[in-house]
Amino acid sequence: MRILLDTNIWVSAFLSPEGNCGRLIHQLLSDGDIEIVTSASILDEIVDVLARPRLTRRYSFTPDEVKQFVAWIWAAAQIVIPLADSYGCRDRDDDIVCAAAVAGRARYLVTRDDDLKRDPALMQTLGALGLEVITVSGLERLVGLIVG
Repeated sequence: MRILLDTNIWVSAFLSPEGNCGRLIHQLLSDGDIEIVTSASILDEIVDVLARPRLTRRYSFTPDEVKQFVAWIWAAAQIVIPLADSYGCRDRDDDIVCAAAVAGRARYLVTRDDDLKRDPALMQTLGALGLEVITVSGLERLVGLIVG
């Protein structure tokens, strides 16, 4: 099974490695039946988000720690090159995430982004391509069924 994790999931895992997202990512990577796909643009967005001063002040991490985290993702995930498709997302960055999920033949796109989770037309479009948008808790339930 192939899964794409949205930027917000990776950022949560970085900021709180022992939190739900951090533990879940480690569980996914230890399961030989699950592949995580991502793209260079998602990795760039992770770096951009983690460069925000309010985050660096609040969590006291260094640019080198961010570089190490992104290098770890680069090694752990399959990097795909998305097509320049538009899926009708309100936010252009969401189109990039959807395109990466489609290019990576992901079955699930995991996100906390309400624009992705609550757009019926987008759900229908992605569903026709075999892609389902789910939440972290939805993935936890799914992984529990697969692993447990």
